[in-house]
Amino acid sequence: MAVRGDSRMGLFSCVALIIGACIGSAIVSISGVTIAMAGPAAILSWVLAAGIFGLYGMVVVRLASLYPHSGGIYVFPRLAFGGRVGRTLGFFSGWGYVVSNTIAISFSAIYVGVYTSPAWSFAAMALAFALVFGRLRSSQAVQNLMVILLAAILLIFSGVSLFGDSFSAAAFSDFFGRGSLGRSGFISAIPLAMVAYGGCVVIAFMASDVRRSSYVPLSMAIGLLVVVVIYVFVLVAMTGTSSQLVSSGTSPLDIVFKIGCVLALLTTMVALLRVNVRTLEAMSAEGLLPSRSIAVMALVALGLCFLPRQAGLLISLGAVLNIVSITITCLALYRSRRSLFPLLIVALLWACYIPGLLHGESGMWIFTGGIYLVGVVMYILRCPVGAGHDVTETSPPTVTLETSPPTCSGVSHTLSGVVVHGKGHGHLHGMPTANLQPYPGAVLPKNGVWSTKVFIDGAQYRGMTSVGPRPSDDSSPEVTVETFILDDFSEDIYGRELTLEFVRYIRPIRKFADLDALRAQIDEDISTALRPENQLSL
Repeated sequence: MAVRGDSRMGLFSCVALIIGACIGSAIVSISGVTIAMAGPAAILSWVLAAGIFGLYGMVVVRLASLYPHSGGIYVFPRLAFGGRVGRTLGFFSGWGYVVSNTIAISFSAIYVGVYTSPAWSFAAMALAFALVFGRLRSSQAVQNLMVILLAAILLIFSGVSLFGDSFSAAAFSDFFGRGSLGRSGFISAIPLAMVAYGGCVVIAFMASDVRRSSYVPLSMAIGLLVVVVIYVFVLVAMTGTSSQLVSSGTSPLDIVFKIGCVLALLTTMVALLRVNVRTLEAMSAEGLLPSRSIAVMALVALGLCFLPRQAGLLISLGAVLNIVSITITCLALYRSRRSLFPLLIVALLWACYIPGLLHGESGMWIFTGGIYLVGVVMYILRCPVGAGHDVTETSPPTVTLETSPPTCSGVSHTLSGVVVHGKGHGHLHGMPTANLQPYPGAVLPKNGVWSTKVFIDGAQYRGMTSVGPRPSDDSSPEVTVETFILDDFSEDIYGRELTLEFVRYIRPIRKFADLDALRAQIDEDISTALRPENQLSL
């Protein structure tokens, strides 16, 4: 798991990222459409949409706790299913998500041009990339400031509208019957409103960028609540004044509000760029995408800015790609926990999306097919069937083996991953082991037997870990990471995160003549690992 020290996000930065990811082009472009469809009942549509997407948020939060690694939209199915199935599902989940986000980034840049001038669309894109790839701590500070200003401007706009002369409470009479779609219009408006909440889950897809794992669910809950409050205030103000957010007015309030809209679009671009970068990094680490995929994404996003007239088609296309990734993500939790909850969420989300998808333009389906066809070609080229060693549930994905015990500036080597089912050899030897599947891009220490510290849910245990093949059990060259917890421990930890700190190198891997010789060596290794000097960090 990547560790970024003090540069990882604290609670406020996590909340700010979520707010910035949510409040963007959707409140500008979709709010008026939903009010036309449902009248004042559109407010209820947006609240219900938040609740539905919040349920999906519970799915990704649970997955982030199981697999706390950035690039989660790829990592979750990759580790939950394992092997070629996990790699395939992870690839297409990440592929669709990255393309969908890239479309949203370009659409946000196009809307910046609506509020300023077309040339500023490209300036906004450049600024967003500068914030994502600049010095992390200073970039976070700028992003946090933009989100604070954004929230303040939207609340000021709403407050001035609510208490101004143009506000009329009569606009809320016949609450459910004023929209063009009649009393059921608020239901039809829910799928559109859901678009405005897609950013609430980005922090779960960047789990290793967060300082504490508890910040992921907490920031998501706080961020979603703040976003709902802001949306409701804006929608009440719009309904009561019969106004639209896209205004050509030149009053001080109009100018301030335009600044707020530009900030909303910029913060969305920054948040989506950050999660895209982490997803592409995770996929590139396993060779599924070329190392220059981030640069390609930037060029595609820039190119889409030249297609402002295709904005509607691009939005529909993004929705299709998004629901596919959501479905795979929910299936990953079902695979990990065998719970019906994620399947119910999938059914609910598809029920919301299907009406709009069925009425989509033929061009949308052609482009969708084309994007996935490109993905299929890319996947086959990067991961041909039968080529190389396939990663199974008991073999760590994409690792780099070191040639000597890692001692970097006096700091012990650590390795994090998820406990998966193995082949049961440990039970045969009288020492059941935890089989660790490291996160993508992890670096393994030198093959051999190590004394280790084992960390599970904040608790620390003494352990002994074998890294490498198992020549005494089978002839497979497969590299495994198996840990025997030396302290009294009997919990079921399958599917849970485990972190190892490699303390002392005990011996290399070797083959034994018979089972008795192996067991005798295991007893000796345990005695060695339990020596006080072998349980101290380097």
